Amino acid sequence: MDGIRIENVTIMYDDFVAIREVSLDINQGELVTILGPSGCGKTTLLRSIAGFITPVSGKIYIGDEDVTYLPPQKRDTAMIFQNYALWPHMTVGGNIEYGLKLKGMPKELRKKKVKEMLQLVKLEDQIDKMPTQLSGGQQQRIALVRALAVDPKVLLCDEPLSNLDAKIRVELRTEIREIAKRLGITVVYVTHDQSEALAISDRIAVLKDGELQQVDPPLKLFNDPDNQFVGEFIGESSVFNGVISKSNAKQVSIAIDEAGTISAFIQGKVEADKPVNVLVRPQDMSIVVNKKGEETDTIRGFIKSNSFMGDHVRLAVELPDGQRAVVAEREKIEEAASLGVNVEANFKVDPRKVLVFDKTGRRLR
Repeated sequence: MDGIRIENVTIMYDDFVAIREVSLDINQGELVTILGPSGCGKTTLLRSIAGFITPVSGKIYIGDEDVTYLPPQKRDTAMIFQNYALWPHMTVGGNIEYGLKLKGMPKELRKKKVKEMLQLVKLEDQIDKMPTQLSGGQQQRIALVRALAVDPKVLLCDEPLSNLDAKIRVELRTEIREIAKRLGITVVYVTHDQSEALAISDRIAVLKDGELQQVDPPLKLFNDPDNQFVGEFIGESSVFNGVISKSNAKQVSIAIDEAGTISAFIQGKVEADKPVNVLVRPQDMSIVVNKKGEETDTIRGFIKSNSFMGDHVRLAVELPDGQRAVVAEREKIEEAASLGVNVEANFKVDPRKVLVFDKTGRRLR
């Protein structure tokens, strides 16, 4: 099996710890994205799998082979970069054929393989063109099939779409996933783009300051983050300072200063007056029309901006104490669109979707 096993890897640059005791198993044929903010160590970890960086401790396995100290050319991996890295003096066909020639493949088989690779990305008619004659999207497609042509065990992708415009990024990320699944190849994909990671991955590994925060499928990561950093980093959210006002074995009430009180489902009693951070997604808040009296799970605030987005209205809201929230109203579009700036409004919060963290960022479940 050609999966990857990373065991307690630590990587340092002089006295700086870039990766701290990271362990990660990637199954054969799985597409795992390493996601995190700039400087978190994601490219460093990828380059250690490729063999360009050697850990100070820990082990890296590809399949059953310990490759920790093997040079890159002996690891049977291939890599694609954000800047395409095509040889400018070679044609498209020549770029793809070059690695096959180095492996000693006979000429006729090389020609057949080049044709097969170009068919994967529907660029057969570009075989005799030079890289500079191609668009950015076409160049990256050629870089992808050039990497795949040598049949590597593992494909490593270092932010390969960051130089492309939004439309091409969406098209190409879909193609990368489809081709990888068709070929059954193991893929490690680095990006800082949350939407890209959510769309392309079997699982996502979130890094912060060189430490692994959580590894899970996209849906679980979004709905069930282990800590506040993951909750805020994956998807858009509003975070409020609150205080536990009531608690029982299954549910807590949280006072959000003068804005109101919302509920959350937590297993296990939490002491009253405990300060907490409350995370709510924009789609889990909804405008209350013709509010009568006090309601639980409702907070009030002042509209600071109102944007019609076609399928929803996006509201920026300021609570009485100055905290900010974003609401994506998809049901009461006309009512929300009619709200003026600085108008006070009330918003219902879905208690099933409220995430609660203590002040250290640890999730209260």
